[in-house]
Amino acid sequence: MSVTTSRKFLFTSSAISGGHSVDYILGDDIVVHIKPNCEKKVIVVNDFRNGAWGEEILVPFSWEGPSSPIEVEVIYRDKGVEIGLESQKKQKFERCGDLLEKATLRVPNSIQEVGIFQEKSVQVIKPGHLDLHGTLGLQIPRGQSPNILYVNSPGAEAEHSTPLHKMEDSTAQNPGAGFDPSDAVALIEGEFKKKNWEKVVVTAQAHRASIKNTHDIILYIGRAYIYLGRMQEAERELRWIESHAPEHHGALFYLGVALANLQRYDEARRVLEKCVSLQGSEAKYVFELARVTTRLVNGGFGVLAPHPELIEDAIDLLKRAAELMPRDGRPHRDLSGLLQQKGMLVEALEALDEARRRSPHLNALSIERARVLVRLDRIEEALQAAQEAAESDPANDTAASTVRILERWLEARRGSAFKVGLLPSVNIDATSA
Repeated sequence: MSVTTSRKFLFTSSAISGGHSVDYILGDDIVVHIKPNCEKKVIVVNDFRNGAWGEEILVPFSWEGPSSPIEVEVIYRDKGVEIGLESQKKQKFERCGDLLEKATLRVPNSIQEVGIFQEKSVQVIKPGHLDLHGTLGLQIPRGQSPNILYVNSPGAEAEHSTPLHKMEDSTAQNPGAGFDPSDAVALIEGEFKKKNWEKVVVTAQAHRASIKNTHDIILYIGRAYIYLGRMQEAERELRWIESHAPEHHGALFYLGVALANLQRYDEARRVLEKCVSLQGSEAKYVFELARVTTRLVNGGFGVLAPHPELIEDAIDLLKRAAELMPRDGRPHRDLSGLLQQKGMLVEALEALDEARRRSPHLNALSIERARVLVRLDRIEEALQAAQEAAESDPANDTAASTVRILERWLEARRGSAFKVGLLPSVNIDATSA
């Protein structure tokens, strides 16, 4: 007599509000994705294959309200699964194939697996006590049990992702469904070199049971998340490296970048200081520390209170970065801003000139020179700098409006008509002063 197997998952309120999901993984694909949408009172069922989501299947359900958890039942059939709430109408999903034999199950820890059940049997296997081949008596052939991964819940903005370092290696894989770890690593490295960031993440998650927790692979994942703008997920990956290899300066650098993008500048500065202490000759490490320190000086553009006591540290770091980056004008550009704050206008102008010498096409240098020259009361030179900015970028409204203001200023000073019409006409109402 055949035995029908089912699994039940309890979606807690945090899982529901966070948009967390249960996913069955097979190779590079998500063969079943299950996520309740309580606003619409449906269970969203879908798959992700060949880099794209399929057509959603919506399973309606009745629900008591936001404070109530949802228990979703997944019943394994010969062709596909049936999904729905217990004692409510279920719907069949056939695109998944034979999950029991091949798929790996990903369960965030905000979702509780109630157990694995068999029809006409009172026996229940509780999560954390899975002994599919021991004395419990389940009729599941050896080698055909699904891999089960209990992982930390992702954030609401990253419902399909799971930190690689949280994923456990399988102890009950189907030998025929295995994947050579070296192949997985090569695939991730290849996608990373091609800058296919999303593919890096998806590939790593799909082959997590085959990939060891190596620092380099997790660093690839963390960097991919940064380039995708998913900083919180990047932080989770990079924190693991920090805890296991505290002197891995590459991981510390990208962790500092992620924290800075999260506007946690104090934390970013501490991490980057350690990074620089480990590898002080690396230009990008020093420059990133200088930039974060500069943001702290300026209050993170309104995010936190300014720290003017750090201005000398920031200046020293920018000078150090400039020495390490002889063909890059960015350190001198940023240095000029700090020197202006200290009232050192001549030195600030010299820094901008050096930045322009190193990086002639660096954006906004000419207009910044114009501002410094105005403060030095060198209006004719300021006008020339503003004209250079407007000519190099006719769409730059700030440059064009600065030209108009300086023209009128000089006209008033000289008491005579100033030549106009040499620059592209600008709608002054559309410009910023």
